[in-house]
Amino acid sequence: MTAPPHPASLVRPETTVDPLVVSLDTWTQRRPALPADPACAVCAAHLDEPYGWCGGCRKAFCFPCGRRHFCRPTCPENGCIAGLCVREVRDGMLSKAWGLPDE
Repeated sequence: MTAPPHPASLVRPETTVDPLVVSLDTWTQRRPALPADPACAVCAAHLDEPYGWCGGCRKAFCFPCGRRHFCRPTCPENGCIAGLCVREVRDGMLSKAWGLPDE
């Protein structure tokens, strides 16, 4: 008697989905839930507007820390640009532009 096949072996190759693509898709569709009393996730400074917000990590950043931010340790080796995932929060609104403005 043989064991039944493992469920993963039943998936046809053409139907497999790259988990990174699924992750990125859900990451970009998240709605921002901006904090009521933001503090920088790196230096813990209290933040007044404008400040940076990373929707992937769901964390706030001061501009200097936000410009250096990577979501994951693998981001630099994958070619990600520091701070590009952080957007500006001004007047309670999240900017449509990715990255923080220059000083």
